[in-house]
Amino acid sequence: MIALVALREPVFAANLSRADQAKLSSLQQKIDELDRAGRYRDAIPLAQDALKLVESTKGPESLEAGTACDKLGALYLDNGDYAKAEPLYQRALRISEKVLGREHGRTGTSLNNLAWLYYKMGSYSKAEPLYRRALAISEKNCRPGTSRHSQDSQ
Repeated sequence: MIALVALREPVFAANLSRADQAKLSSLQQKIDELDRAGRYRDAIPLAQDALKLVESTKGPESLEAGTACDKLGALYLDNGDYAKAEPLYQRALRISEKVLGREHGRTGTSLNNLAWLYYKMGSYSKAEPLYRRALAISEKNCRPGTSRHSQDSQ
């Protein structure tokens, strides 16, 4: 089984007003603190606010919105609310595929996150093809001569 690797990086805040950037940074810090403390239920409303802010400033189909969907989906998953996590993980995957491409490492991470959710739900027939695709992306991106940084710049 592939280890779950959630996107834990902060949502990119370029092109935001200073006030929005400060608000997003504060939200992300609080979300991360609550997440680390296992207080997922308390972090969810803040992650919802962060997603709304990113959608209104960067766009609903931006990579930043996808990252925020992944984070909110992870909180729902950790809280055991799989029905709410699924559409968020699906949306994050769609955005990653559209913005970065089907073979990008972050797309592989989104595939892996959705597969992990399906595994936790007991939907093994849905999880397996996603895991296989994530593994293929990982193997392709980790072959000799390929650096992580070359993927990030694509």
